[in-house]
Amino acid sequence: MKDKFIAKVPESYIPHPQLSARTQWSCSFNVACWVRLQQPRPCKVSLIIKYVDSDSVTKQVTADQASNELGASILLSGLVTIPAVGRIIDMGVYLEASENCPPYVVDELFVQNTDKAAAKTPKLIAVV
Repeated sequence: MKDKFIAKVPESYIPHPQLSARTQWSCSFNVACWVRLQQPRPCKVSLIIKYVDSDSVTKQVTADQASNELGASILLSGLVTIPAVGRIIDMGVYLEASENCPPYVVDELFVQNTDKAAAKTPKLIAVV
């Protein structure tokens, strides 16, 4: 499996509660992505959130996985809970695809914090 960086989650989308550097906590995000394959061919694709917190180690959470048999588009979506230690320093969205996956294009990307206080924060939407 090979992964490809899709987008950085803006810092304003990530909650930053007042925590000590070693406090364990979690936050949740709705994540969705439309992937269009350039050639319909069987393959497996996963939507992943990678992040770095105060531990300074890259961690990851899988939002969704799908197998494509003969279709040209795949919708990946899910609710992810990010367990963190201290402040989240960096967060990004990645696609992980099987080696036999044809070239693809991300048509839409959606990331939204599920915290009620973050409801006024815009969604990360990218349309290609």
